[in-house]
Amino acid sequence: MTSKQLDVSKNRDALKISFKWFSPVAFFLIFFTIAWNCFLIFWYSMGIGMGSDGPIALLMFVFPLGHVAVGVGLFYYTLCLFLNKTEVKVENDQLSVKHSPLPWRGQFSLDVDDIEQLYVREVVKQGKENVSITYPLYLKKKSGQSIKVLSGTVLGDVDNAKNIENLIEDYLNIQDYAVPGEYGAEGKLTKGDLKRDLNKKINPTDISLSDLKDEFVFNYELSSWLVTFTIQYDWVSGNTDKLLQVVNDSGDNKLLYLQKQMSIVTPWIETKLENFNFPSFNKATAVRIPEILTYNEEKFRLAHQAEGKLFHKKQQEGHTVTQNFYLNLEKNKSVRVVWLSEENYSIYLGTKKEERHFDNILHAQR
Repeated sequence: MTSKQLDVSKNRDALKISFKWFSPVAFFLIFFTIAWNCFLIFWYSMGIGMGSDGPIALLMFVFPLGHVAVGVGLFYYTLCLFLNKTEVKVENDQLSVKHSPLPWRGQFSLDVDDIEQLYVREVVKQGKENVSITYPLYLKKKSGQSIKVLSGTVLGDVDNAKNIENLIEDYLNIQDYAVPGEYGAEGKLTKGDLKRDLNKKINPTDISLSDLKDEFVFNYELSSWLVTFTIQYDWVSGNTDKLLQVVNDSGDNKLLYLQKQMSIVTPWIETKLENFNFPSFNKATAVRIPEILTYNEEKFRLAHQAEGKLFHKKQQEGHTVTQNFYLNLEKNKSVRVVWLSEENYSIYLGTKKEERHFDNILHAQR
């Protein structure tokens, strides 16, 4: 079957994808169906002419029942090819699939919060004389269960399935990753390589400091601040930190580092140090990392080290990163050294704040 013309309507309230079932194969099927059913009519006419008595007459009525079922199915499917259309819709936090005007299996509605991933499978069926290949679209729920969204019979070729997968994932901000058994998964990232919490559902009535990301606003020091840029650190330990660039109504810029340890978030207001030369560092000889740093005659002691990945904004594939975190407990200050390579590093001087200093956190309305 050939690619279908997708009719796509998208805005902030809904995504609607519709397509007609019709394809040139419908013309072949209509003649094949007529021939098939005409033969069955002829067969039963012969049986009626022979009368209803005797084993041969009974055999003539019973033997083709399977063929009758095939004929009825072909006739109904051919009608669907000429008349039906499918609408896939994301609206009111629901993903729904509807086939009309003739009923067809596979219609459903599902809460989008249950969706983790969409993917395409290749289904190969070996017949007596030929091989049929279809490409149904599936979704994987966060519970691990897989549900068929659209059958390969309805979709046609693989391009239709892939296009609809991409449209839904893009609209729902779902990171694409390789699912076991997925068709065309070569070169895709694995789930473990992806940025954490990108698809996290945020309760608009209970937004915490750790939920901050691009286009969120909050109050701090009697000013309103807008998050304009986000860097996320996903550490091997399981913790996730964020570095936010924020700007207020007066045009002042700050860096806000959110350090997360389990459920505890510690905010630091940071300044990037441009003229601070950190001692040479080699990952193979970690003993060269100094235990104590001195900046403006203040001493900072190495508190912990971390390894993980750094992500810019909605970037899917992160950069390997190492971090050394130094503390001056007496003055509630920190020095954070972030390594992208042995020669490429950034240093930030931070002042510890408390979560209560930040309030009225909202998503910016545009």
